[in-house]
Amino acid sequence: MRLFHSRRIGIAPDGRRLRIDGGMRVSGRVGAATNVGLLRMRAQGVEGDARNDFTVARVSRDLRNRSSVGFLATDRRDGDSSRQTYGLDGNLGIGDNGQLYALAARTRTPGVEAQDHLFNLYGAYNSTDWNVDGAYTEIAPGFDPGVGFATRTDYRRVGVFAMRRFVDEATLREWRPLASYAGFWDFDGYHESGNLHFESWWLWKSGADVWPAVNFIHEGVKEPFTIAGVTVPSGDYQNRSFQMGMSTPQTGNWSANAHLVAGGFYGGKRHSVSPALNYRRDEALSAWVAWDRNVIDLGGEDEFEVNLARAGFSYSFTPKVTLSALVQYNDADEMFSANVRFVWLRSASAGLYVVYNELDNRGGLRPPERELVLKYSHIFDVL
Repeated sequence: MRLFHSRRIGIAPDGRRLRIDGGMRVSGRVGAATNVGLLRMRAQGVEGDARNDFTVARVSRDLRNRSSVGFLATDRRDGDSSRQTYGLDGNLGIGDNGQLYALAARTRTPGVEAQDHLFNLYGAYNSTDWNVDGAYTEIAPGFDPGVGFATRTDYRRVGVFAMRRFVDEATLREWRPLASYAGFWDFDGYHESGNLHFESWWLWKSGADVWPAVNFIHEGVKEPFTIAGVTVPSGDYQNRSFQMGMSTPQTGNWSANAHLVAGGFYGGKRHSVSPALNYRRDEALSAWVAWDRNVIDLGGEDEFEVNLARAGFSYSFTPKVTLSALVQYNDADEMFSANVRFVWLRSASAGLYVVYNELDNRGGLRPPERELVLKYSHIFDVL
C-alpha cells in the first residue's frame, strides 16, 4: 500500500494512458533536519472529461536516534469531483536495536462517509543474534487513495516474525532457524487467509545455501473463482506444503538456484519447480535464464499446468551507461513480452532513458502492443 504512487498520474481508471500536459516537482531540505517535497501535475481527461489535476505535499522532520515524524497530503481533482488523502507517520528508535513505526491515514472520496481509514503499527528488534518483528495493519473498505495504490482493502492483518542466528566456524558460516505467521481478516471478522511458516536456513562459507520449510495454510473463499479455467468452490481450505530453496556459490562465473514446492492447494495438490541459471563476468556482464513450472490437481479431471519461461541480461559499458533486456513467455495465456532498456546516467538517477516494450498475446486476449519511450531528466540546484 502506498499513499502516493507516481504511476497513478497519467493512467485512467481502466488502464488507458492519458497525455500529461505538464507539471512541477520540488524537493529538498530546509535547515539541517526538515525534508520537504511538492508535486503538481496535470493530465488530460478521458474522452472529453475534465482534466485531472494532481497535487502531493510532504514534510518530515528527522529526530535523534533514527526517529522522525512526517505528514503527507494528496489531492486529485477531476472536474467537479475531488479526492484527498491525509497521512501522519512516525519512527521511534529504541536503544541500539529497537524500532517502532506507526502510520495513520484517511481518505475523502465522494459518496464514502465512513470506514475510510488506514492504520499500521510495526515494531522490530534487530541484533547480531536475533531478528524479531511484529505488525498490525487495517485498511477499511472505503479507503481509496486517489494518488496512491492499494492492492486490497477491507482487511485486518496480523504478522509476526522471529529468526535466530547461530555461527559455526567449523563447517557453516551461519544457521538461521525462523518462524513467521501472517493472517488476514475482513471487517466482518471472516478469516480470509493465514500462513504459519517454519524454516531452517543453512549458509555455508562458500556462499552456497539451502533452506527447507513447511507451511500450514488457511484459505477462506467467499465466492467461487477460476484458475486457468478450473473453478475453485467457496469454502474454508486447510493445507500443508513443503518447500525447499537452494543455491550454489556465486564466487565464479556460473551459479544456479532452484525452488521446489509440494503440498495442498485449495483442497487439491500443487507441485512446482523453479530452476535458474546465472552467468556473471566481472562487473560488466550478467545474464540469466529461469523456468517456473506448476502442476495443479484440484481433484477429478481438474488438473492443469502452467509454465513461465524467463531470460534476461545486463551489460554495463561504463558505470553510468547500461543496456539491459528481459523476455518472458507464459503458456497459460500464450503471452510473450519483452523489455529492452538503455540508460545513460548523468547524475544520481537523472539522464537519458530509451525503453522498448513489446507484448504479444497469441491467445487472443488482447491485441499486440509495441512502444518506444524516450525520456531525459536533469537535476540542478535552484539555490
